[in-house]
Amino acid sequence: INPLPNGQISIGGAGVPGITYQVYATFDLKTPNWLYLGNATAAAQTGLIQYLDLDAPNFPMRFYRFAIP
Repeated sequence: INPLPNGQISIGGAGVPGITYQVYATFDLKTPNWLYLGNATAAAQTGLIQYLDLDAPNFPMRFYRFAIP
């Protein structure tokens, strides 16, 4: 998880090369209400996953997860 100067958040991970993952976020882990943010496809050669959360500046705190649909 990498916070950017403009308040956006870049999140990354490692996955299966070429697989598309769904990205979810929540602001409360006590009563999580996971909101679907979009998709991120793991790089074909490395399996690296990158997603840019453009809406992150609107939340004081956010938790993220990747899921296989």
